[in-house]
Amino acid sequence: MNARPCPGTSRSRWQLSGIALVSLLFALMLAVAARGEPETLVAVDLLYASNRVPLADPADEEYFSQEAGGLHFGTATVVLEQDDDGDSGQWPTVATDSIEPDWVTVEPAVEDALPGLVDAVARDRGSDTALVYVHGFMKSFSNAVRDLGSIVYGSHYDGVPIVFSWPAGTTPLGYEDDTLSLSESIPQLAATLMALSEAREITKIHLVAHSMGNQALLAVLTQFITSGELQALNLGQLILYAPDIDRETFLAETLPVLSQAGIRPTLYVAEFDVPLMSSRVVNNGPRLGDADAGLAVAAAMDTIDATPVAKWLDRHNHHLTRGSQADVELVLGGIPPADRPTLRAREGPSGRYWEIIKAE
Repeated sequence: MNARPCPGTSRSRWQLSGIALVSLLFALMLAVAARGEPETLVAVDLLYASNRVPLADPADEEYFSQEAGGLHFGTATVVLEQDDDGDSGQWPTVATDSIEPDWVTVEPAVEDALPGLVDAVARDRGSDTALVYVHGFMKSFSNAVRDLGSIVYGSHYDGVPIVFSWPAGTTPLGYEDDTLSLSESIPQLAATLMALSEAREITKIHLVAHSMGNQALLAVLTQFITSGELQALNLGQLILYAPDIDRETFLAETLPVLSQAGIRPTLYVAEFDVPLMSSRVVNNGPRLGDADAGLAVAAAMDTIDATPVAKWLDRHNHHLTRGSQADVELVLGGIPPADRPTLRAREGPSGRYWEIIKAE
């Protein structure tokens, strides 16, 4: 069995060179991500919980630093470009001549205000569900807000969306630091979920994480199961996007604990996920979301291959594609894979998994 370095352990030069390669590929992804002028913009409102230190003088719409501080809450709005064939649903259309896509604004709330904020939004939207999103490695606060806004809009989610933003850095060379920062943020994530459980209007809480964020989310869930606090959470769906966690440990240790607690996770993966391929090298073992190391398939979870809808140069962010979000809409509605028209069944060496059907 390969030994895996713990957070804080120094990496070898050849391991760090893999992370440097990711940096170059990320730059290429950004270079090809240019878009045309939007025809219609929509504003998505959500809540946030963060243990980042607020900036005294925000610049470039970055309201919080990469430093860790106390837990605080508030509201945020992100403006997104509507698809040509999209339906704005509950989101208001905004003027295109004064606001650009990806514009983000925040409004801090008083301390310990999360249950009240959630109840107010739930009453306004006539919904009794909440969705908590934990972002991954190398995400600023504003980018985390944009990602959740995209998921909410693309999946037509009409409940109370909340992003938990921990102090991630902004460079691929900070992988080791981000691993430690996320680990130290676990108590604040647990406190956020417990505060959310006190909201009177909420009867179900969906949990969603991307990449490295799965490490903290699964750690908190395991903690709640062990301590007997899970029942207070009223858990709905558990969605794991491109998890940057050790595959063997999850399948052998974590998944059985989740299954015994009645939790059936939905796992989304994609081939040629460069960050996870690099993480495989850095961590001396395959990651759960790394489809190139073989799809992780088990009877106690639903594995979804998002490769058909993933963007070629940005496979790691397949959760931001409309094809993936269309399937998530059905997951949040409690519809099993066999009944979702977004999927086709596939048989692999370890059993049945599902593949997202790309729209023609």
